[in-house]
Amino acid sequence: AVAIAVAGMPPLAGFLGKLMILQARFALAPLVWPVVLVTSLLAMLALARLGSDLFWKGANPEPAPAATLIAPVLLLTALVALTVGAGPVMEVLGRLVDALADPSAYRAAVEALT
Repeated sequence: AVAIAVAGMPPLAGFLGKLMILQARFALAPLVWPVVLVTSLLAMLALARLGSDLFWKGANPEPAPAATLIAPVLLLTALVALTVGAGPVMEVLGRLVDALADPSAYRAAVEALT
């Protein structure tokens, strides 16, 4: 699951982020598409090779303590939550981009405070 997320493959949030980049950049720089897709393919191939090596050769014969699994499990849970809640997150990010592109509302709010 982590390898799929790092490579940005569907259905996880990395794919949604990559999709947003591709949608936003196509009009401005069509060469972004091949770069993003080729690097995704290379990342997936590298991670598949690593996974294959770990599966066939074995990584560590000793079991990991339960405490060392807390952070990865929390991160994977957050990744799934971000994937499921992608719509509201994209809406908030869209408003943030609009505010950064046109800072007049921010200026007006700051001027009202002074």
